Amino acid sequence: MIHTLVQEGHPAAPGACGENITLQGLAWSQVAGSGAVLAIGCTAVLQMTEWTTPCESIKGAFTKGAFSRICPKRNPGCSRWYAKVVASGWVHPGDEVRVLRMPDAST
Repeated sequence: MIHTLVQEGHPAAPGACGENITLQGLAWSQVAGSGAVLAIGCTAVLQMTEWTTPCESIKGAFTKGAFSRICPKRNPGCSRWYAKVVASGWVHPGDEVRVLRMPDAST
């Protein structure tokens, strides 16, 4: 998502859109959906729960404050998800991310 936003001319950077973790190299269909489970690094496990609706607090990451650019209803492939921590652990840049469970088909 970040690379796409920057290519469109937005001043976005990792973390600027309110995300705690930014992933790359995985297919959106593998991670974006309720029930998807990801293992990050050696011990952290996250379960995706629901779409994150953007708010005005992240408008600085967008040209002319157009934070609705990452609204899941308008651009579901360029949005964010909330995740529940299933197992805590340290996460570091470059850690391997493994898909333990694909998203539920209904989302």
